[in-house]
Amino acid sequence: MWFHPERLRLAPDPEDARRRFDRLVEAGVGGYGDPDVADVMWIACTQAPYLATLAVRDPARLVQAADDPFLRREKPRERIAAELAEAVAGAADAPALMRALRAYRAREYIRLGARECGLGDPAEVGRELSALADAALAAALAFHDAELAALHGEPRDERGRAEMVVMGMGKLGGEELNFSSDVDLIFVYSSDAGGAGPLSLHEYFDKLARRVARTIGEATEDGAVFRVDLRLRPEGTRGTLVNALPSLERYYESWGRPWERQAWLKARPSAGSAALGEELLATLRPFIYPRTTTGG
Repeated sequence: MWFHPERLRLAPDPEDARRRFDRLVEAGVGGYGDPDVADVMWIACTQAPYLATLAVRDPARLVQAADDPFLRREKPRERIAAELAEAVAGAADAPALMRALRAYRAREYIRLGARECGLGDPAEVGRELSALADAALAAALAFHDAELAALHGEPRDERGRAEMVVMGMGKLGGEELNFSSDVDLIFVYSSDAGGAGPLSLHEYFDKLARRVARTIGEATEDGAVFRVDLRLRPEGTRGTLVNALPSLERYYESWGRPWERQAWLKARPSAGSAALGEELLATLRPFIYPRTTTGG
């Protein structure tokens, strides 16, 4: 057995490490003669108790994380998005979607936690966590957009199908999330000139944003996917949850403050319409990067 007493004495707290190991074995975690499983178990027992907790809830998670070909190298964001899409494909309703997202996140947290604690590079882990957040937001947005369109009618504006982009701000925008990070988000939709059945576009996208935020951020018995922070939007908690691009432009032209300019420096489209996100960044460029003049 890899967990030899001689190695156990190397743990910062040998007794706690042994208790965690015993809990994992009692839960049914097997295969710890495999070097990768052994390394992940060692990290979970001695350095990252939360990983042990996740594995005890579902023992297969630890073995799956250890068997992942990206245990010791960065997983491409396209691979994360594809895996998560497969994980939520069978979700028939919002509760099922929430469970599927949290299950995939738990498995990835074991892999990423092990990488953070010695099997990988922290900068890579920051990008992988950000890609995980992007993929989760994209899955929630697509699910709830289809749900609302079926209920009320498709949102349409002067250009056709009205769209929303979820802008990642702060650490998410910079692709440098860590395990304690919130995801800072701003929801923007294309236009107010249109509707979705009996709803205005603002009403439709407000409902959509609230459902996405709840799906990602609500703490269930399986935890949250990520904690969601929406306070960077115009006027913070006093402002509307969603803004159309034209109204966002007017706000920053008239009322934008220096700290808001700084907040947009790392912004990027995280989920939804990438084209709308790029249009938004181009529109706000004069605000984010104002020209300065000097007298001669």
